[in-house]
Amino acid sequence: MTTMSTMPFTRVPARLVPYLLSIPALGLLSILAVAMASLFAASVHGATSAMRTEQYRNIIGAPTYRGYFLRSLKIAVYACIGSIIFGCPVAYYMEFTQKSRRRLILMFIVLLLFSDYVMRVYSLILIIGNNGIINRALLWLGLVHQPVHFMYAELGVVVGLIMGNGPFMILSVSSILGRIDPHLGQAASLLGAGKWAVFFRI
Repeated sequence: MTTMSTMPFTRVPARLVPYLLSIPALGLLSILAVAMASLFAASVHGATSAMRTEQYRNIIGAPTYRGYFLRSLKIAVYACIGSIIFGCPVAYYMEFTQKSRRRLILMFIVLLLFSDYVMRVYSLILIIGNNGIINRALLWLGLVHQPVHFMYAELGVVVGLIMGNGPFMILSVSSILGRIDPHLGQAASLLGAGKWAVFFRI
């Protein structure tokens, strides 16, 4: 009975398995494309049947809207760079450290993902707020004479985005590094490659 139950799966050619597994992803992308297309159609038609593009021309031409767009794009770029800077070393350490430490870091990241996003962002107030840990340390050391306004500024938004999206960056990079054969780095080191050459080229 076991052989008969597994026969339908063994008849599928191996080269077709990736394409079959991509069908659910294509279905989700199709639903997303239809939803975005319907939103775009509703935005240009509105209550009438005539196509209206004034709002898009205002976004591109008006200095106010253009400034908001460029500012949002700048914050997104800073947050992406910050997530890479802080996430890649953690992911690299996870993959090449002891298994016990790797489990501990992974457990901490999973706990962050399961915690509420709003709660994580509000916890930044205890760190970068006017009475937060950083400002109190700076005032105690005498480096500043009044609290530094990290909150309600671009820096606070960037820090919040890095804190919220950092776990996703760590898990993504860690899954890619886990597919690399560790013996490749050892072989490169034995052949004379330095640590930076192994990191960037191997």
